[in-house]
Amino acid sequence: MVDRVRAAAKLRHEDSRSQRRMEVYSKARGVDAEGTSEISVEAFKKALIHLESNTQQSLPVLKKAFVQDPAHIVTFLRHKSALHFIIGRLISGDPYEQLEAMECCCNASLGDAKSCSLVANAGAIYMIQIVHGTNVNLIKVALTTLGNLSMASGATCKLLHEQGLVPALLAALRVDETRELAAKALCQFTYTYLPHLSCPGTGSASFDLT
Repeated sequence: MVDRVRAAAKLRHEDSRSQRRMEVYSKARGVDAEGTSEISVEAFKKALIHLESNTQQSLPVLKKAFVQDPAHIVTFLRHKSALHFIIGRLISGDPYEQLEAMECCCNASLGDAKSCSLVANAGAIYMIQIVHGTNVNLIKVALTTLGNLSMASGATCKLLHEQGLVPALLAALRVDETRELAAKALCQFTYTYLPHLSCPGTGSASFDLT
């Protein structure tokens, strides 16, 4: 009896966490949370399996599943070539696929430090290039993603710094539509990276804005 009560309480807690993640996701994307439905495990697995053959239908399922359950992010990253395929969509000629793929990366950046490291190593350079582009909607999601990745670890910040994150953020700060997100990403980056630089044995205690 006690075990059943505990199991029920755990399930309610997990449902509550899932609902909160969906509310945050919906607010950020301007979507009505009440009008969205949960992605089943079966639907997630099907989308992952058919990602390359049915890309435009799979991407929306994956990006939403990542928010519902962080375990889906881990499963996705373990799936052969799935991450690299989505990164490839970032530089495709299809604006719809670019945005959907960028949102997949954004939601995957809500995972743990290891997940963020994998996403950053595979695609940060392309996200930084996107920030230098002209597609404002795409830039906004890229900035959010880069900010999330910056919070993962000092090592990830070092990679982002070496790939030119700071100049990209400074450029985005000069544009009205992207200024707020760029400022937030810069704060996230410096919050994580500066303590790492000041620790003994990490090398230089400063970094330039280049």
